[in-house]
Amino acid sequence: MKETVFEYRFIDVMAGNKDNGFSYYGAKTLFNILTDLEEDTGIEIELDPVAIRSQFTEYENFKAIYNDFSHYIENHSKIFEKEYYENISDDDEKEEYLETVIEEVGLQYWPIDEYFKGETGIIVDVESI
Repeated sequence: MKETVFEYRFIDVMAGNKDNGFSYYGAKTLFNILTDLEEDTGIEIELDPVAIRSQFTEYENFKAIYNDFSHYIENHSKIFEKEYYENISDDDEKEEYLETVIEEVGLQYWPIDEYFKGETGIIVDVESI
């Protein structure tokens, strides 16, 4: 037995309170990501909040992603140079550098502002590496 889940229900489950792990726009973005995935693969995705939260995480910025994945990045990136990164003084430049490195190591991510202009945050598939 399956139930069709509409966007408002998904957002309520994934962002209904601060302990659910996603902001309102993070949950909206994740809903779009998952419905696009369903359309691309033809496979229905079950609303299993625990499994979804285990696979996807919302981060504030690329520095926060780096903080969680620094060991992996430092050991798998061919372009990351820690000393160079630590010497970048401009925060925007640091973010751009980390975005390039994170993309290079294959960590799949979706900036929320690509779906909702003016909103911040990044959805990451933590199982993509």
